[in-house]
Amino acid sequence: MFTEKEKEYFNYINTHRMNLVLAAGVLEKRFREFGATDDDIEDLKNRLLEHDLDKFRPESFNAYRKKFYTAKGEEINDGAELESIKKAIALHQSINRHHQEYYLDLDRDKVGSGVKMELLDMMEMLCDWESFAIAYGSKTIDWYKSNRDKMIGRTKGEIDFDFIDAFLGYKHEYAEKKPALYAGEI
Repeated sequence: MFTEKEKEYFNYINTHRMNLVLAAGVLEKRFREFGATDDDIEDLKNRLLEHDLDKFRPESFNAYRKKFYTAKGEEINDGAELESIKKAIALHQSINRHHQEYYLDLDRDKVGSGVKMELLDMMEMLCDWESFAIAYGSKTIDWYKSNRDKMIGRTKGEIDFDFIDAFLGYKHEYAEKKPALYAGEI
């Protein structure tokens, strides 16, 4: 019924979702230190129950599986296949608020329009990053250090990098003032 690569990818998604739960447990105290309330934590829990479920849609599942769990002898060199992979990734990022690309969707005219990533979205994003650190035995801060400038270059202020810097304890070379911590609105 399912190929081995389909089973592997299915398992990967579910393992990632389980690692999100572990990440939320690891980060909960830190979230509270940065102003998260009991309601915020409950909202995060509910958000994590739905995290990445769109990747189980057949068109997304098949495209992502081909990109990340390519079967032996299976090549992705067909223009239509490459386009379906790009479309699946773009769709995922455009409908999930924990991805910075959600805020860059030109169809919604959000770039530079003042729409900000909310605390819940940043909490989910940080759990997402931490889940990969759990999976790969790495540190979120190391990944962030190597990707921060690329992320900033792609945004127009929608993401509060001062908050993320402070949360992760990252002191970048341009920091001249202590970042403002979450105090209601970001």
